Amino acid sequence: MKGKLDFRLNKTLKIKNSIIPYDPQLPNLKNRVFDSGIRKDSKLKSIIKTIIYPEVFLRNYLLVDGFIKREVGKLIKKFLRHY
Repeated sequence: MKGKLDFRLNKTLKIKNSIIPYDPQLPNLKNRVFDSGIRKDSKLKSIIKTIIYPEVFLRNYLLVDGFIKREVGKLIKKFLRHY
């Protein structure tokens, strides 16, 4: 890479309650202002997530979060009974 990156954020773009500074000299800015790293799911992927999510949530609750809560609760009860 030759040279340095030179830009000045001298203009602002207001989106809802946020003010975002930008450089109007950057290429393709008009097409990329709303092009963020967040992407919407396709319809098929959204439907699949809607169907599968309850099962995944239940599995996580029973095997991960629920397990941790139960084990910590047992340890606290055991500790309180001991003292």
